[in-house]
Amino acid sequence: MKKLIFLLFFTSFLISCSSKEITSEKIDKQVIPVDVMKVEKKELSETIELTGLATPGVIYPIITQTPSLVETVSIKVGDKVSKDDTLITLNKEAAQEQYDLAKKSVIQLEQLVNATDSSRGEQALQQFEQLQQELNEALKRSQALLEGLETGAVTALDLAQSTLEVSLKQAQVAQAAALLQQGTGVSMYQLEAQLLEAKQKLKQAELLLENMTIKAPISGYISEVNVFENGVALPNSPLAIIIQIDPIYATFQLNSFQISKVAQGMPATVSFEGVNEMFSGKVTTVSPTADVRTNAFQIQIPLANSDSLIKGGMKATANLTIDEIQHALVISADAIIYDNDETFVYIAEDNKAIKQKVTLGFRSGDLVQILAGLTNGQLVITNGKERLTNNASIQVRNE
Repeated sequence: MKKLIFLLFFTSFLISCSSKEITSEKIDKQVIPVDVMKVEKKELSETIELTGLATPGVIYPIITQTPSLVETVSIKVGDKVSKDDTLITLNKEAAQEQYDLAKKSVIQLEQLVNATDSSRGEQALQQFEQLQQELNEALKRSQALLEGLETGAVTALDLAQSTLEVSLKQAQVAQAAALLQQGTGVSMYQLEAQLLEAKQKLKQAELLLENMTIKAPISGYISEVNVFENGVALPNSPLAIIIQIDPIYATFQLNSFQISKVAQGMPATVSFEGVNEMFSGKVTTVSPTADVRTNAFQIQIPLANSDSLIKGGMKATANLTIDEIQHALVISADAIIYDNDETFVYIAEDNKAIKQKVTLGFRSGDLVQILAGLTNGQLVITNGKERLTNNASIQVRNE
């Protein structure tokens, strides 16, 4: 009985081994269809993508030196203007009065300089009395305006003009009093020095009067208008802003890792939201320090924009080429197999799949540089590699 059991067990074992050998032999003889690609030498480039905004090349704020009433506004947002075009006109009354007083002061000093020594003292006294009378009249007008301001009959601008007149008259009276005290002993040098100072004030008053008509300092587009007719133009607050958008700047904010890879002169391709065209340029500005508010580094790429397709504030996307390798030996990333810490490929050779360890280098898109393990012109398997073992039989489908 024991012999019979042993005989049955041994027979079963032999049948099992024979079945495994047959299956293994069947697998070894199976032909696996695969796709291949040729190992080639190509130029590889590494790029980074950045997102930013289009910013004008020039931003020019238009300001005034003194508070003034706005008479006319000849522009609106979006207008294209040329240099010296009239943009805004301001009320000239106060500026004209200041100019007239400054001019009168120059004339009076010139008369004093040209007067003879014998008549200088008498003329000085007459001048002082006349100026004193004018000052008193100016003070009376100012007082009347002040009372009118309380009732609403007088504007603050009227009062400001009257106060300016009083100040100028007080300065003239003080000047005449000094001359009167010196009498005939006043030196020609002192008079000429006072005349020079008066002429400088006259030039300033003349410039102020000219600036009541505000003209475009540059050609460009109006991006802001902050005043209106019959309103008040205030100093140090832009009345309008002119921008130039040719060239326009693609401006980006980079973090510390990105800025370490960017340098001036790097080529870039830039696109803008809403614009179908692609633009080529180079990085010209790389900030040497981060903005304290954003902790970001700014770079700029100037781009020609003669047809004004790109508007300030448009979203910009740039691809910067930060590294290039000439004649790199490359294959498709689809051919690479990762096994723990090793990388390898299957080479198609004589209808066999040969497993080959490789060393990888630079990657650009779907292409990977091969530093070691392959030679130019070899065929590597890209599709069907998952079913392969070393020396497996293959049939190339895409030759």
